Amino acid sequence: MVSHSVSRFLSKEQVEFYKENGFVKFGDVFTNEEFDRFDKEYTYLFENKLNTFGNELESKWLGKEMDELANNKPTTVKSIHNLQFHSGVFNDVVNNKNLLDALEDVMDTPNILLHHTKAHLKPPEKGAPYLMHQEKFPLSKATPVSAKRGEVVIFSYLLIHGSYANSSKDRVRRMFLIQLMSADDEPIEDTHKSPGQGTVLRGRNKNRLANMDTRFVH
Repeated sequence: MVSHSVSRFLSKEQVEFYKENGFVKFGDVFTNEEFDRFDKEYTYLFENKLNTFGNELESKWLGKEMDELANNKPTTVKSIHNLQFHSGVFNDVVNNKNLLDALEDVMDTPNILLHHTKAHLKPPEKGAPYLMHQEKFPLSKATPVSAKRGEVVIFSYLLIHGSYANSSKDRVRRMFLIQLMSADDEPIEDTHKSPGQGTVLRGRNKNRLANMDTRFVH
């Protein structure tokens, strides 16, 4: 691991906030033109895939606790994984220099790999909630984090997180997630594989196998 004395994108205070709290929110990553392009492609992709696959995009969690969190009302959330395989626009997003600079600041490594991407779309009034991930922790005790158009939130996968239902009358709630890892980390278990996993977004992966026997293994 390489420790940087000077931040590339985030302020020293933002880096320290991440280290202390496990997340940080910031803006000015994308230009207005870049975000408009991203926004337009996100909308097109969901419209196209919903017309083609419909309810096959359904990804809400099931169970009594989920129903209670949704006040026992019918809910839905649509999801698309690995968006970079659907449109080159999302390759541009994950390779954005400002974003990678900010990630290098908090990950403390110049060697950044992609694990996967995904997007959730919660429609107005019936967008499904998500219970807190990782542990049994009430969503009501969580610290709320609201983001405006164009803002980015980086959080550790160890941070317990979840989201409420979308109760807005007319606004769709959209999320685009990029999960990343350091090339310096070695997985403990061979699990949760995703297409494109291990793609080098910055730096290099010196641990990547190069023998012919593993050339088709991802």
